[in-house]
Amino acid sequence: MRSMDAITSANQLTSNVSSEEMVDELLSTLLGEVCEKEVEFLPLPRSQHVDVCETVRLHSPQHVLGGYCERDGGLELLQVECVDQKASGYCGHYCLYLAILCLQLYHCVSHDEALVLLQKTRSTVQFWRRYWVSIGILLAHVRAHPEVLWWPWTQHHVMLGEMERSYLAYLLTFDPSLTALGGRQKISVVHFAYGCVLNSTEEILKLQETIEELRKTRGHHVFILGVTNHWVTLYTYHRTQSWCRGARLAMLYWDSNNLTVLGASDNDIHQLVDKKEKERMRVKGCGYTSWKKAVFTQALRDQRDLVTLLARCISGRQQFAQCVLCGHWNTVLSSFEEHMWLETQHQPSSLRDHQVHMMRELGADCLSKEMRAMLAEWLQYCLSRLAAYRGGIPLVDSFSAVLQQLRQFF
Repeated sequence: MRSMDAITSANQLTSNVSSEEMVDELLSTLLGEVCEKEVEFLPLPRSQHVDVCETVRLHSPQHVLGGYCERDGGLELLQVECVDQKASGYCGHYCLYLAILCLQLYHCVSHDEALVLLQKTRSTVQFWRRYWVSIGILLAHVRAHPEVLWWPWTQHHVMLGEMERSYLAYLLTFDPSLTALGGRQKISVVHFAYGCVLNSTEEILKLQETIEELRKTRGHHVFILGVTNHWVTLYTYHRTQSWCRGARLAMLYWDSNNLTVLGASDNDIHQLVDKKEKERMRVKGCGYTSWKKAVFTQALRDQRDLVTLLARCISGRQQFAQCVLCGHWNTVLSSFEEHMWLETQHQPSSLRDHQVHMMRELGADCLSKEMRAMLAEWLQYCLSRLAAYRGGIPLVDSFSAVLQQLRQFF
């Protein structure tokens, strides 16, 4: 009852986010009571755990939205239905809620225990309860440090409900329920858009280490994926016993939009977007703008590609850092002939600080033979075109300097 009172107070707060009294009441109720219960009822670590994919297939098959099993890769990947996101902008909080349940699922020792948590993945009430816990923690931080915080660390922006990257980083570090389950040790954040991983070089190398460690220790890990304009959750664990034709690696995928993209072709994705547009026209009387439709299509394609990439890397068929670097250079080479390329597409500073920096850290051998050949040909072409250039244009000068840095790898 007290938790429902807290949610009621929080809902009232959204209409007047400047109310100091309501903020105080929200923080006092949520952080003093709900957060303690979150930690109190966390499952204790156990040496054995139930196979959650098997639980889903045997006891809840109607909630399987899609997936596939790769015999050669020893991998089973399922997309499972979860609580449906009714309003845009909250996907990051849905994603975090599902990530917490994933970490709890690993410690279940029976199908019955796992089913209780799987039911929570579809519970609107449980989601909003967790949502206000996160909001309360973020508001407490805002109230404690008003003199040193700036956008998005304001009371107003926290209450808008969008999961900013800095909010997620803070919650992974200081949320008691998350730290009790492993926090940053068990959750990694990957940013991906338009075919490229957008994490920093240091983060990419850390992700490579995490994937290698996961493969060696045969443990479990959750990946929170910021894909284009959406957040989704990927949970992976190694099975204690083989199932599904020898698939020792299991992965569960959750998307609060509940759109099936695993194994989908580009044509399948276009058909899905057209279907959603027709549904929108029936409800709102209008479809998507051309820009929004293009972004929506790209987001679904990126979700499919990133999950596929992680599945291949975790199963040991590909190296994460190599795939990331090749993906970035593919984007560079495929768009090179576009107008305003240096000004808007790939500025020299971006090439220097990301692609060239990654090659310096990983070595040119990290590239595939095909990519090395393509990159060498492109480099030779650019140098020949600039052979008669005498300088004086800052942007071209910077690009020329980047090309000279690349020469050391060939």
